[in-house]
Amino acid sequence: MDNFPPVSGGGGKLSLMNARAGSEVEKSRDRDSRPGPVYDAVLKAMFEFDLRGACRLLGVPVEGEPVALAVEFTLTTKVVDLLVKVGPNRLMHVEYARRASDELVPRMLLYRGLIMQQFPKHHLSQHIVVLGEGTVTGFDNYEQNDFAVNLDVLYLRDADPDQFMDDVNFAPLALLRRIDPAEKVKVAARVIEMIRERGGKRLAQLLEFIAVLAVIASDRAVVEKIIEETEMTVESIAEFYRDTSVGQQLCQEGKEKGREEEREALLAALITERFGPSPQAAALAHRLARLPDGAHAVHLITTATSLGDLQPPDSAG
Repeated sequence: MDNFPPVSGGGGKLSLMNARAGSEVEKSRDRDSRPGPVYDAVLKAMFEFDLRGACRLLGVPVEGEPVALAVEFTLTTKVVDLLVKVGPNRLMHVEYARRASDELVPRMLLYRGLIMQQFPKHHLSQHIVVLGEGTVTGFDNYEQNDFAVNLDVLYLRDADPDQFMDDVNFAPLALLRRIDPAEKVKVAARVIEMIRERGGKRLAQLLEFIAVLAVIASDRAVVEKIIEETEMTVESIAEFYRDTSVGQQLCQEGKEKGREEEREALLAALITERFGPSPQAAALAHRLARLPDGAHAVHLITTATSLGDLQPPDSAG
């Protein structure tokens, strides 16, 4: 673990809130396939910061300057993750998925219809960016399904980390490659060093992206070291959840009771956003809030695979 370079700058204050800046609509999410607000915010900030780079990553040619389009469809609350004008009468639609599921293809087909209705006579390319596990199926076998749609899928777990090392904005995506933990440590060290040298004003935000994305594809030892190096704290990661409906409700309850209760409410919001509503969330957050190391509480939540993993040491046995 000594391969990680030291991190300086950024003041230790991370910026997931900034990743959500400008997002006014809370989307309805399928928790099994959608990235969840925290992963969604990271990919949204990363792709929209450099639209041309995002197009290049997805293999989409661009004519002129790409422009992100803010689209609201009539008669539905659905909102696309990213829709970009990439040329005259040409559009690129991107959805981010924490893991692949059977409902992705039907949803992409629904979005295709909505976009074509709002932008007639436009050529539309559609892309799914899968951050974690699973395979998207059912869209490219006409003989079997009597149906096919032109859909491009990018599995970041299979992407060569080197392809991201020339661009500091996309460098955190290298942490999603499924590789041996020892190799992941080396990749993380390279990414942190690159961001430390070239991150500039976005240093804190990019370091936070590393900590968030590493949870998907790294073992716990690697994640723990990355969280340590990026100085993630309960307050910094929980700040993001203040923007969600669940987080706002729990934070308000916390503020009425005091600082300790607020931390407990923020941990409950983090548990709820990661695993969905559960009657166990409040009790688990109460026990986690009693841990002397707040960063360890965040680590337990972000690396847990189920609610059963969220048992702090003082409640074991």
